[in-house]
Amino acid sequence: MHPILTRVERLTTYLAAWLVVAALLAAVVTRQGLGWVEALALLLPLCLVYAFACLSAWYVCRATPLTTSGVARVLASSALAAVVASGLWVALMRLWVSALVFLPLFAASADSYAGHEPLLFAAGVLLFLLALTVHYLLLRSSWRGKPSSGNCGWRCSRARRSSAHCARSSIHTFCSTA
Repeated sequence: MHPILTRVERLTTYLAAWLVVAALLAAVVTRQGLGWVEALALLLPLCLVYAFACLSAWYVCRATPLTTSGVARVLASSALAAVVASGLWVALMRLWVSALVFLPLFAASADSYAGHEPLLFAAGVLLFLLALTVHYLLLRSSWRGKPSSGNCGWRCSRARRSSAHCARSSIHTFCSTA
């Protein structure tokens, strides 16, 4: 399970950060011709869903660690994951727009929503790459100060890990020293 999902405080903070991202994207989209109500109706739910999609960056980072993977493999897996996640996000946007047009307030906005797909696809790629960068930094910071052998001495968010765990696990995340 992703470490952010293990504690409610982390999840709340993470989703609050994504609400800020949604507001910033809405500000950009309003400069392109949508009103604030239309932009927020489109982007708030989509960004909250994409927040969970960007948690998959954690698994991409764990599958291609910077210390043992080649540069080409890291770049290829990062680019592919970002494009796939953003493509799915745009597909979800199309579904959401098709639901929004049934509401009288948003019926006239359907065409203008479609005009923002390239911008939102590019934003989705960049946001996923940002999530990858943050996850790589979190993984890197979790390796610093880790004892090299025996019981790791770290108290993880769930419970104290055994020495057998330390021998098997190469990454301790979001932990604090005991």
